[in-house]
Amino acid sequence: MDKITYLPLEEIIPNKNNPRSEVDKNNLTELADSIKAVGIINPITVRNLNKDAMQEAINGNKFEIVSGERRFKAAEIAGLKTIPVIIRDLSDDQMMEVLIIENLQRKEIHPLDEATGFNFLKKTGGYNDETIGDKIGKPASYVVKRLKLLNLIDPVKESFRKNDLTLGHALEFARLNEKQQEKMVKWMENNKYSNPTASRLKDAIQQTFHLKIKDSVFDVDDDLLLEDLPHKHKYFGVLSCKMCPKRTGYNTNLFDDITDDVCTDPECYNAKVTAHIKKTVHTYGQQGKPIIEYQHVDAKPSKEGVFTKKSELVLIGKGDKKCPSAIHAIVTKIGPYQYGFNNNVGDIIKICKDPDCKIHKKEKAVNVQVGSSSVKMTEAEKKKIEKAKFESQVTELAQVKAVTVITKKLKYPLDDMILNELIDTIIDSWDWQNYMVDCKFITADDLDGFDFAKYLSKQSNLDRLKLLAGYMLYDRTNLASKLYKKYKVDMAKLKKEARAELKQLQKEEAKAVDKDLSIPENPEDDVAVD
Repeated sequence: MDKITYLPLEEIIPNKNNPRSEVDKNNLTELADSIKAVGIINPITVRNLNKDAMQEAINGNKFEIVSGERRFKAAEIAGLKTIPVIIRDLSDDQMMEVLIIENLQRKEIHPLDEATGFNFLKKTGGYNDETIGDKIGKPASYVVKRLKLLNLIDPVKESFRKNDLTLGHALEFARLNEKQQEKMVKWMENNKYSNPTASRLKDAIQQTFHLKIKDSVFDVDDDLLLEDLPHKHKYFGVLSCKMCPKRTGYNTNLFDDITDDVCTDPECYNAKVTAHIKKTVHTYGQQGKPIIEYQHVDAKPSKEGVFTKKSELVLIGKGDKKCPSAIHAIVTKIGPYQYGFNNNVGDIIKICKDPDCKIHKKEKAVNVQVGSSSVKMTEAEKKKIEKAKFESQVTELAQVKAVTVITKKLKYPLDDMILNELIDTIIDSWDWQNYMVDCKFITADDLDGFDFAKYLSKQSNLDRLKLLAGYMLYDRTNLASKLYKKYKVDMAKLKKEARAELKQLQKEEAKAVDKDLSIPENPEDDVAVD
């Protein structure tokens, strides 16, 4: 058992390496009042700074605080002359280990100070993430995330210290590199009037930087993929994605809240796409296989609506296997609005290199409007585009139906995710007419003379919140998609209903057109007689 002794306060000095950078003065005053009333119940721990009698004669008795600095400062405020201590013989490293662990077990330590302590233990104490977690009763993922806070850029650290950012914000920033953090700082500034939550920041980060590993065109296990890039390239020599700490599916301690396996570094990802294209072209050349670099862009369409570096080429569908002019191509660019084109940059496709190919010239070319341009393409290509547009309409209608399903299931209090977004929605600018009709609160015929304010006044607070939350989901389908599973939305069923409704609408429109264009049985009945 440790022996307790009393030392004069003047012989005790604070520890300059204490990781707790700030002490709450109010709490210190309260502690001092308590010490005045009952004294110090738990002694502080100190170590003797003088290793021998010679040093003691020169420096006098000096003892450095290992743990208990708050009690020491409060004792000074309370006016005590001596305090109870336990003296231990500790080396510098041992002292720091005890000091840090003792402080890390306290609730009021700031996460940045906590991170500094964890970092010291890993560098000098022979600890790893798991053993640090064991010492403080936390999982390894907690330690990993705290250590990441040391990567915060100065503006974010400062805002975090001043409580302008929450711990949730800080942890999201900490998973980004320096350039990414700078970009998201600007995003926060641009959205400061809506006071974006940590959840909104997380969504913005995922939409801006995250790329799904399963969608990659390159081999994620290829350690040598980037070896042919120039040596000056930032990612030259980077190994495969297999054990990359920036991959959420591998670094699960840091990204334990993200279910998708994604790459969080789009620059590296795109460098690998570039390397994949270069490697594929080289490999095909060595094998004697013809291949060209293919661009499908939204500018100056050729007569077939296809764009390449070399010539006008026709994209071959999966069913066209008999074309003698077929050639492999690797996609190097895709325009932003390419209906029916489902390939990614880096994909290998087949195209017809012969503009006069008998197989592809058999199909009659028709004009199709794509954006603001009129593009000539075959009937097959036109059908493909129309099918893609139809499926897009099916998805949109199913999403509207899903919004209705979710809205009916909402209970008070609402989900935090919904409430946070609800606060950010600008009520004055919402398109309530389309929302109320699409989600069947009213019919289109009811709009004429409809008093929306009066309608709202008759609703309960909960129904008003449901109405606003429903509009937010209607306006932001990405948020609605996150709630499909939670609210057990059967999207397959809703898509089936939407498809049937749209097909019926198309039939009715076609009948109406046919009726307008039909020739009367007796044309003379329609001839005006002077």
